[in-house]
Amino acid sequence: MVFWSGLLSLILWLRVSPANADDWIAEVPESVVGLSGSCVEIPCKFSYPAKETTYTEFTGIWYKGNEESTVYHTDNSKIIDSFKGRTSLIGDLRKNDCSLKISSLRSSDAGQYFFRIEIKHLNMYTYKKDKVSVTVKETPENPTVFVEEEVTSGNPVTATCNVFHSCQSDLPRVTWNHAGTHSGPSKKQNQGQWKLTSYNLNFTPSREDHRKNLTCSAAFKEKTVTGYKTLKVKYPPYNVTVITKSSVNENDSAELTCSSDSNPPANSYEWFSSNGTKLGHKHTYKLERVSRYTEAISCTAINTVGKNSSGPQKIDVLYPPYNVTVVTKLSVRENDSVELTCFSNSNPPANSYEWFSSNGTMLANSPTYKLERVTRLTEAISCAAINIKGKNHSSPQKLNILYPPEIKRESSCQSTILTVCVCIVDSNPPSEVKWFGPDSSKTFSSTSKQNKSLNTFTLQGWLGFPETVQCFANNTLGSSAITLEAPQNGKAHTQNFVKQWPGEVYRTPGQNITMHCQTHGDIQEAKRLVNWYIESRDGKYVSIDKLTQFSGRHSEDKTESHWSQSFTLRSLELNDTGRFYCNYLCRINGMYEQHYGTGTRLFVHFQTENMTQGSPLCTFNKTGKDNVA
Repeated sequence: MVFWSGLLSLILWLRVSPANADDWIAEVPESVVGLSGSCVEIPCKFSYPAKETTYTEFTGIWYKGNEESTVYHTDNSKIIDSFKGRTSLIGDLRKNDCSLKISSLRSSDAGQYFFRIEIKHLNMYTYKKDKVSVTVKETPENPTVFVEEEVTSGNPVTATCNVFHSCQSDLPRVTWNHAGTHSGPSKKQNQGQWKLTSYNLNFTPSREDHRKNLTCSAAFKEKTVTGYKTLKVKYPPYNVTVITKSSVNENDSAELTCSSDSNPPANSYEWFSSNGTKLGHKHTYKLERVSRYTEAISCTAINTVGKNSSGPQKIDVLYPPYNVTVVTKLSVRENDSVELTCFSNSNPPANSYEWFSSNGTMLANSPTYKLERVTRLTEAISCAAINIKGKNHSSPQKLNILYPPEIKRESSCQSTILTVCVCIVDSNPPSEVKWFGPDSSKTFSSTSKQNKSLNTFTLQGWLGFPETVQCFANNTLGSSAITLEAPQNGKAHTQNFVKQWPGEVYRTPGQNITMHCQTHGDIQEAKRLVNWYIESRDGKYVSIDKLTQFSGRHSEDKTESHWSQSFTLRSLELNDTGRFYCNYLCRINGMYEQHYGTGTRLFVHFQTENMTQGSPLCTFNKTGKDNVA
């Protein structure tokens, strides 16, 4: 031991001259690690035997491997080519700091480095025994992310990213994948040869962050590395939903489930009706015998963080059509067409329909039905609505047909003690009736009685009653008038009338129709001539013989008695619809009079409606002569 000690002293003396070698000491780490492309700093402290003397001129030199490879010198020409411009002495030699920085680190820079000091007026010394090993890594270490193990949605937290590097002057660019307030770099720490720099992120987590990675990326010159921490976020229930079958048949039961997303999972529940009444407190709720009127229901899910509620959930209840109704115009004019719609309330909506006449005949199977040329005698119509759950019928719908006044030929005057005149008016809307004397300047008041569309107006008077009175009826669609003969001196003259039948008849195009007329009263004893007329739109009677549309299609039976005759119209057409009258031109006691029958109303349709046909017996008067065309 003494030998080796003496040998070492000899060597140091040879190198340092008379200086005490024990005072020449360098403090360096055993090794440092640098990142390729970045820089590395070798911390270094040195001492020398100053012996209370102050020295100010120092020369610091760094070698790699041996003293032939100078990597740093104040004289740049002495630095080997591979290190020129890449090394610098970052320490202050006057303060005994000999730290070295190597920039743009290469893999070839790996090796052993040592320091030499030259002090003017003292000595020089090479610290060969205090070598530092430099290692060059191609890939930096991944950052380390620190954050609380479990965070709560809405509460601010701070995350820390620790980045390892080898050079404080060449820090990487650090980024986070989450929005927030950034801070850093913070205080560096020495961990052997690596430097540790911390970066902070202040942010507020949300439920969307649960189970997502909070990532910190460090971008160095040539490489980018990342570190992450998976967030565990506690949050109250959201997306609270009432789950049940997509649809339920009426009167069945339905089980509802309260579904939600939360962390931790919901541990209690509440169920409410639409008016806020609490119904239950379990995860599921059962509704018995649901109906189309079952209210909407909501639920609330609760966990340790908070609670949230679903929106009201209406159960999709399936049921057959109800409240089936025929919908159409409030009113329609006679001879116009009208469209009817079958309306219903059902779930699912009705997908087929049926239309029926009043006697049950099916008319159509579409959502709407069109009636052509409606009349006051058009039957009531009903419809049926059908879906996958069943079918239901509407009640029969009678159309409100509007037509001008028609004064019935039963209108007449009778006389006993007093004279009573009756004017029977059929109209819709109801008519207003006025009575006039022969000169139209005198009016009379009357009473009325209504039965459906018929209004009976009664006029009463004593002696001095005029020979004729006129009943004038009008509504918003037109007017009509009739002149009645009033019996005189309490003696009613024989009532003459013409019976005509059928009163109303329906045919389809191409069919035939035969009408009949028969006279009663004084006319039977008179000579007569019979003609047939049709009533025009303006209320005039037009002779059948004058109309080309009937040419060759009509005939009269002249073989019957002079008080009974028939008229046949063949190959009916749609425009033959109208009211036909027989007319008797008579000579009674040397005077000519003409009298009209009660009329036959003919309807020519593509579809024959099932109408009750009648042949009312009506009276007549001598007013037709002014209307003959």
